[in-house]
Amino acid sequence: MESLVVGQICNSQLRRWILAVTCALVLAGCSGSSGSNGTLSENMALQGSVGDGPIINATITVTDAKRQLISETVSDLTAGYSLVIPDNTPLPVLVTATGGTDLVTGRPAEFPLRAIAFSSETTTLNLTPYTSLAVEMSYCRGKVNEKGMSEVWEMIDSTYNLGWVTSQSPDPMRDAITPENVATILLSSEALGEVFRRSEQALVGAGAEITTQEIVRELACDLKDGAFDGSGQSPMVAATLLAATVGVQLELLSGALHVDDQPVASLLDDALRTIQPTADASVLDVAAPQTLLAQTIKNLAALRGIYPDSDFLALELALLEATPDTVAARLDEVFSTSVRNSLAALAGRIALEDSSL
Repeated sequence: MESLVVGQICNSQLRRWILAVTCALVLAGCSGSSGSNGTLSENMALQGSVGDGPIINATITVTDAKRQLISETVSDLTAGYSLVIPDNTPLPVLVTATGGTDLVTGRPAEFPLRAIAFSSETTTLNLTPYTSLAVEMSYCRGKVNEKGMSEVWEMIDSTYNLGWVTSQSPDPMRDAITPENVATILLSSEALGEVFRRSEQALVGAGAEITTQEIVRELACDLKDGAFDGSGQSPMVAATLLAATVGVQLELLSGALHVDDQPVASLLDDALRTIQPTADASVLDVAAPQTLLAQTIKNLAALRGIYPDSDFLALELALLEATPDTVAARLDEVFSTSVRNSLAALAGRIALEDSSL
């Protein structure tokens, strides 16, 4: 009887949180053609890095503003690619990576990684979970242009930061990856990929027919109003994403991101040497930005509104007393293996309960 009452309370709280969904977004949609900006390419060449964990042997395709395939290549053994865009190609061009082998998970890319170039002056174009989210956000907002993309990066930093540091890479899509920023970029990209991975596992486990790419689109449409508040298209996906996000954010703050339920720092460092062999860096040395700490506190409070767990309250209090320099030590006191496992399983519990609403 007690478990039934708790379940009813949780369902009621979950309903209140997902009432933030804006129904009008269902009509707006998130995908669609970017359309030509009226310019044609001239002496245009692109190069960049591919992956959350670096992905080698990925198929890279380029389509023009009319969605016609114009070029194709494969990422190399350092997870990089380079290609030439034929002159007079209608811009912007959309670059997509699929398949290959992720050096962290050992699997192919789990959803298409995308990036977009609006002018021939663009030379670096990375393809990561962050760039894929940014491209989808630009579609959701109906502003698929240079200005719109700049706005998107500001919105992601202020509302959904997973360790990305803007001072090191203001534009993750067009900034070169260097020995100085590679550890931060690799860790934050893997963290975002892990949020999508955990969400997909939870939702499919609850019987939802959904792909990881659709989850990326759902998050993008949620963030398009400048807030991570469940105002995407699916309440079920929004609530599951919240739980997965909090778990990953806490692991980042504690310095112990897990992938496939295993600590991933050593694999990420090995991958880092693949991308930047001369880099003297480790993901274990990446400091948590203030934006990540602030957003984790906010998201954890929202999660406690759904599941009023005493362990979650202890985590929130620890974060409120922490700074980016002290947060890992603070979490050492309260973020035990059992609490981490409980959070890791919470996305699945929420998906199952939401599917019965």
